[in-house]
Amino acid sequence: MLFIKKEMRMRRTFRYPPYVFLVLITVSHSNKVKVIQTTQQIVQILLKKVQQDTVILGPTPSPIAKIKDRYRYQCMIKYRDEPKLRKLIKKIIDLFAEDIRKEDLLITVDMQPYQLM
Repeated sequence: MLFIKKEMRMRRTFRYPPYVFLVLITVSHSNKVKVIQTTQQIVQILLKKVQQDTVILGPTPSPIAKIKDRYRYQCMIKYRDEPKLRKLIKKIIDLFAEDIRKEDLLITVDMQPYQLM
């Protein structure tokens, strides 16, 4: 029981589930500069639109930074109440639709990620 209390206290302090919700957005592309710029743009949009108590972490390289000649960067959103977040993320993906279609850009969104890889 001591472990559980300690773990829950740590999760509350550092804002991890079950005290907040998480979203992991991962961007990948064969061009590292494209990945970094896209992830930075996503973070800037999020910072302008989310509530003040929502935390945006990143952009940062993914723990596995390159897979099959594709660079990977990510950002994480920690929030308690963001009722419009899904719509905002959809709009962000729509902003990059042409790059996704023409330049093989990949943006993945994991609502409540189990792993942060």
